Amino acid sequence: MKKRFRALRIISALYKLLALLALIGAVGGAGLFYTQTQTDTGVTMNDALPSILGILLVGILGSIFLFGLGQLFDLFIALEENTRATSALLQRLGRELRELR
Repeated sequence: MKKRFRALRIISALYKLLALLALIGAVGGAGLFYTQTQTDTGVTMNDALPSILGILLVGILGSIFLFGLGQLFDLFIALEENTRATSALLQRLGRELRELR
């Protein structure tokens, strides 16, 4: 079957790439925040931990959301391809039934 919807496939791949970059950015941002707070003498790990966990949580949830959007585009493509295949199969079956009469 001919591959269609190249633009939607590209958009799906871009969303998945953005999800990966967001996850890497969240881990990197949390690490950077941790190293910056350790250089200040007045900040303890207990003070910085909620912020670090918040950065990680938002990054992970954002990554899941972006990856889900990419998967949603894949779902739309699969639905369309299956609908086209079913329609072609039913048309072929209808032609064969007409020939039997």
